[in-house]
Amino acid sequence: MHISSLNRMQWFVKTYLINPEYSNTVRSVLDVGSYDENGTYKPLFNDSLFKYTGLDMVAGPNVDIVLANTYSWDDIPDEEYDIVISGQVLEHAEFCWVTMSEMVRVLKRGGMLCLIVPGSGIRHRYPVDCYRFDVDGVIALAKYTNLEVLHASRDLAPPGAPAKWYDHGNEDTMLVAKKPIDWDGNIDPKEYIFTQNDIEALATGFITEEEQLSHLESIPADPEQESLKKKEAKKAEKIESFNYYDLCRFDLLAMITHDESAPISVLEVGCSTGKTLEMIRDTWVNASVRGVELVPEIAEEAKKRGLDVLCCNVEEVELPFEKESFDYIILGDVVEHLREPEETLLDLLEFLKKGGSVLCSVPNVMHGSVVNNLIKGKFEYVDAGILDKTHLRFFTLHSVRQLFSNINMKIEMLLGNTWTSNGADLTDIYNEEIDSEKLFTFQQILVSARKY
Repeated sequence: MHISSLNRMQWFVKTYLINPEYSNTVRSVLDVGSYDENGTYKPLFNDSLFKYTGLDMVAGPNVDIVLANTYSWDDIPDEEYDIVISGQVLEHAEFCWVTMSEMVRVLKRGGMLCLIVPGSGIRHRYPVDCYRFDVDGVIALAKYTNLEVLHASRDLAPPGAPAKWYDHGNEDTMLVAKKPIDWDGNIDPKEYIFTQNDIEALATGFITEEEQLSHLESIPADPEQESLKKKEAKKAEKIESFNYYDLCRFDLLAMITHDESAPISVLEVGCSTGKTLEMIRDTWVNASVRGVELVPEIAEEAKKRGLDVLCCNVEEVELPFEKESFDYIILGDVVEHLREPEETLLDLLEFLKKGGSVLCSVPNVMHGSVVNNLIKGKFEYVDAGILDKTHLRFFTLHSVRQLFSNINMKIEMLLGNTWTSNGADLTDIYNEEIDSEKLFTFQQILVSARKY
């Protein structure tokens, strides 16, 4: 759950649901796709005003209803809920219009629906990844299910909104719609007459990030507000720092080749708050997982998830694991922080089974943003990114290959994380001849290397 999605759902609650008319009424909310991966919408729905129910395909944290059939919710009566919400779900539904139809079926007449889906972004197969939605796409779903569209936008925010509303990795597309009192089912596509969407009007005043900057510059400075902004900035910085650690590395999980019933053992070095290990534990039901985390406060967060996490610096201590005991060792954005990457990897390989794999991601210092600045004579460290000020080592595709060759590991999967104006995607670069221009687009290099 990324913060831009949370901001949008919070705006929906405040704008459309907090109403004196309902001050003495507890309304029912159904959250479709409620499984707690990286946070949930539940805290936005106060118990005194809403009765929240979480629905998903699999049992787990924050799930109250587990669907027996993904596309036929027989256990839920028609028009059961006052509000239906869903975030980051429909892109994973092969027949998303059927899922949308079920959401609308269980929504009461006069009820509100809020949908948040990615407008772009990296491929995230959970278990499949089928769609990215523009504004016309979510409006089409609303038209098909005969809803009244109240708001539709993509990567826009209300004037004065903080920068965290904008997520250029996902470019959230948002739909707010109402089920008419006289609703009579989905439309018949054979009888549909095309009407052009007025997407500017349906954005209800939301603006782009560039327009946001112009808007803020036009507001006269207020000393009290400036002081408040500084406090909010510090608070946002803390939240951003936590969110940096509180992420699940789905891109690396996609490299796990074992069946979900296999009794795999996994060690994650730099496990952060344990989101990735938790997902492995929940998905590979017979897996055993261990973690190592450098930062004590972050390690404690991982332990709260019931994970076995050792807090230490892997370059300074002898790890207490059995030799050749893990099927996978994961290092997500870790190698670049090591003083001696090759030596540390060799030490870790002692704990990897023969035939086991290291799953690793490293920033690509040949990315265009770095090269362009270097040509201009600039090589400036930043708080986060490829030139993060905590990075001790830098890698290109060539040096990544060389690193694993030096420790006698065979690279079996090699991906480039490619960012474009339309978002991000993973490119298979193992068996391809990659020209230098293509290398400039890779922000990260992902590796799966096997021990023989």
